[in-house]
Amino acid sequence: MCFAFRSELIAISGVLDHSLNSYKDSIWILTDSRSSIQYLKNLPKIMDITGLDILSKLVRLGQRKQACLQRIPSHVGVTGNEAADELAGRGLDLPNPQFHCLNPFGNSFLPKK
Repeated sequence: MCFAFRSELIAISGVLDHSLNSYKDSIWILTDSRSSIQYLKNLPKIMDITGLDILSKLVRLGQRKQACLQRIPSHVGVTGNEAADELAGRGLDLPNPQFHCLNPFGNSFLPKK
């Protein structure tokens, strides 16, 4: 999965977390990520954890509130979207995080030689 596409999905998931705790009656999530919206429309084909998590949150949100996920055009002066694009650009200049894999069980489940 492409880094930018995955980042868009993670951002949508974060907005849904915030929306689930909001007291607003209706929630509009605006994104310029056409690929994210097309991906989420293909419900039977979604197999990754992030996509399934988003769909689960949308279902829970839809049971209590009106929830709309809408695509907006990019780079046309939409204030919030322009600010988000600027922040994303700044993020490109940050160093890549280092990831370390840990085995929480130590060697206790490895076969003895």
